[in-house]
Amino acid sequence: MKTTPNQTPYMKGLYDSGMARLNTQHRGLPYAEREEVLQDSLIDLHRVIEKGGRVDNPAAFLAVIIDRTAATRAVQLTQLRENETPVGDTRQQEWENFHDLTTIEDSIFAADFDRAVRGLPKELRDAFIAIDIRGLSQDEAAPLLDVPQQTLSRRLDLARDLVKEAVA
Repeated sequence: MKTTPNQTPYMKGLYDSGMARLNTQHRGLPYAEREEVLQDSLIDLHRVIEKGGRVDNPAAFLAVIIDRTAATRAVQLTQLRENETPVGDTRQQEWENFHDLTTIEDSIFAADFDRAVRGLPKELRDAFIAIDIRGLSQDEAAPLLDVPQQTLSRRLDLARDLVKEAVA
C-alpha cells in the first residue's frame, strides 16, 4: 500500500483510535507493550490490505487485530514473568528474537527450545543459561552460581543432553 498525503491523516486516525482502544481495553499491558501491540497490529492490517484482502472497515478490523495481539502478548508476558531466568533478565532479548523468526519451522523450534530450557531443573537451567545463553565461561559462571567448576561442567553436560533430546 503506497502512502499518499490523503492517507496520512487517516493513518493517524487509525493510530489514535487503536491507542485509545489499548488504553481502555488493555491497560493491564505496560505502555511500551501497548505501543508494540499497536505497531504490530498496524503492520498486520497493512499486510492484509497489501495482499489484496478486502477490508470494508479498517478501523473495526484493526480493533479485532489489536484485541487478538494484545491477548497473545498478555499471555506471553505472564509466561515470561512466571519463568524468568535466574541469571539476569532476558525478556527484551526474547522479544527481539521473537520478531526475527521468519518461518513456522523457526517458530516451532524456538518454542520447543524455550520449553525445553524452562523445563530443566533449576540447577541445570542456571548452568545452561549462564554458559550457553549468556556466554559466560565456566570459570566466570562457577563463582556466580556458587558451585565448583567440575559440578558446573557436569550440570552443563546433562542440561545440554536434555535440551537436545527435547528438541530432537
